[in-house]
Amino acid sequence: MKPDIILTGKGHAGTQATLDAEFATHRLFEAQDKEKFLRELAPKVRALATFGHMPVNGALMDKLPKLELIANFGVGYETIDAKEAARRGIIVTNTPDVLNEEVADTALALLLATVKELPQADRHTLEMCMAQCDVLMQSSERRRGIAALVRTKLFRDSGVFPTLSDMAAELDLHPRTLRRRLAEEGTSFRDLLNEARSTMAVDLLRNVGLTVEEVSTRLGYTEVSTFSHAFKRWYGVAPSVYSHRG
Repeated sequence: MKPDIILTGKGHAGTQATLDAEFATHRLFEAQDKEKFLRELAPKVRALATFGHMPVNGALMDKLPKLELIANFGVGYETIDAKEAARRGIIVTNTPDVLNEEVADTALALLLATVKELPQADRHTLEMCMAQCDVLMQSSERRRGIAALVRTKLFRDSGVFPTLSDMAAELDLHPRTLRRRLAEEGTSFRDLLNEARSTMAVDLLRNVGLTVEEVSTRLGYTEVSTFSHAFKRWYGVAPSVYSHRG
């Protein structure tokens, strides 16, 4: 017959599997009525396996009068009243020195990260990659046309819409040249701006859940009424009605 032991908490799966194989384990941490659980096991339990979560104090020891061993699966045993256990002649064990190398490795890694500014390097790497992606995207968009490039930039800077002059300057073009090239592709900066605003308005209303006033501000409108008129022109209904559609 396997010796009976009590587990005070959930430990590593491998450790628990070994304990289950060698002992008749009883899980105190899963018991609905812990007082009844301890009363029923008190006559036969001589050992307690603790994983450091539940306090093992004199009150718990009182309920297990035959307890001879408290095996703590951890380095620290601050949750165990070691003095009280010693007074009762109960042996307390722990697992010293098992994590020394891991702690040293972690400390060294943190020191290196601080000295070499690795977290900041990650951010700089991300910014550099984003810049390279932007260059590649612009190169691809140029092959597709100026309208596609303008559209990409409008959607990229969600809620921050440049003027025609700002967009022309970013593309290293004169405003008249940008206007002419868009016209050659059958569109205009105003049409592309309305397309971006109308698409974002729906997303902010339906998916993000902003109010009509908040969407109006995010899209750069100074008056809610102006935004409402524009939205009705785009979709045929007021934004307040659209946001409540199923």
